[in-house]
Amino acid sequence: MRRPDGSVLAIMASTACHTVAMYGAAGVVSADFVGAMRDALEALIIPTQLAQGKPAVLFLQGFAGDLNPVTLQLGLSDAAAKTGAALANEIFQLQQASGACCRGRLPQRSR
Repeated sequence: MRRPDGSVLAIMASTACHTVAMYGAAGVVSADFVGAMRDALEALIIPTQLAQGKPAVLFLQGFAGDLNPVTLQLGLSDAAAKTGAALANEIFQLQQASGACCRGRLPQRSR
């Protein structure tokens, strides 16, 4: 969602994948790859709109079934960071594409 001046107000992302890149890390409380995705998105967007500050980044957990991040199977020590950065780059590219970001009010439907 963009502000009237075109800067990014908020980004909402959803993916069908369990947030378990950090699964098994003893004694760790983490935002997992979602936290890394948020941090990476902010780092990508803030330089383009310094005066407006960072956007709100909202994550919706999709229907994951038995889908885990590939980094979990690979056993990478920085799995959450790698998964979050990859997701952030894809979201940023979509957000930059024409028409991929909502402008103004969201359409409403009634039943």
